[in-house]
Amino acid sequence: MGSSARRQLLTALCTAAGGRAHVAGLCELTGLSRGAISRHLRALRLRGLVHGHPEGRHVWYHCDPRRVRLDKSDKGYALTLTQPSGVELTLGMPTAAATAAYAPPAEAPRVDASEAAD
Repeated sequence: MGSSARRQLLTALCTAAGGRAHVAGLCELTGLSRGAISRHLRALRLRGLVHGHPEGRHVWYHCDPRRVRLDKSDKGYALTLTQPSGVELTLGMPTAAATAAYAPPAEAPRVDASEAAD
């Protein structure tokens, strides 16, 4: 797979809470625009790597577990794609880059209104 954006999307989907995300969530996780994400998701769906299921106002996407696997080791992440023929392609990603790109966002500290008045 030649597109780093598609690798980003697959990794983001594999690491998202519940193993699934919608386009807005993928924008936050990857920093890509909605248009770019939609184009790449279409290509990934056509290849059978990603599936989408409508729920309410969103379409939730997830990786096909038979075709996409993300493994973590002390050396980093490895994204493994399995072709329909059974041939596997493994793409590596250094730990620091993967951790920085896909760490959950830190929550802003909450300030009580009575403390803010002081």
